Amino acid sequence: MAPKTQVKKTAIDKAKSVLAEVAPKEKEVFELREAIAELRPDIEGILAKGYSFDEAAELLTSSGIEIKGSSLKQYLTVFRRQDAKKASRIRNGKRSQGTKPTSRGNAISAQATKAKPQAAVEQLEESSGAAKNTRKSAGRKLSEFVEVAEDL
Repeated sequence: MAPKTQVKKTAIDKAKSVLAEVAPKEKEVFELREAIAELRPDIEGILAKGYSFDEAAELLTSSGIEIKGSSLKQYLTVFRRQDAKKASRIRNGKRSQGTKPTSRGNAISAQATKAKPQAAVEQLEESSGAAKNTRKSAGRKLSEFVEVAEDL
C-alpha cells in the first residue's frame, strides 16, 4: 500500500492566498444565444433606429457573429417573452410552482374573485337588505358571500 500524501499547514495557507488573488477568468467562447443576449441592448437600439432584423444580422455577420435575420428575430422574441414573464411574476408576486391553478376553471374563478370582490360585496348587501350587526346576520352574510364568490 502506498504511503498517504501529507500537506503542511504552511502550504495550505500559501495556496489559499494564491487562490484568493486570482482574477476571474473571462469567457472567450460564447454560444450564439449567449452572444445575442450580451449584445441585446445594442441590437434593440439599432432596431429602434429603423433597421430591420436582416440588416442587424448583416452587421453582426460582418463582425464575426454569423446569424440570419429570422434567427435573430426568434432569439429576441424569446428574450422579450422571458422579460415579460419575469415582470408579470414581479407584479403578481412570486408564485411557487406548487401553487399554480390545476385547471382553467380554477384559474378563471380565482381571477374573477380577485377582480370583483367589491362588486360581490355590493351585490350581497343589496340582496340582504338592511344589515344588522348581529352574529346571525353576519354569519348569513358570510355564507352568502361565499356562495356568490363560488358562482363567480
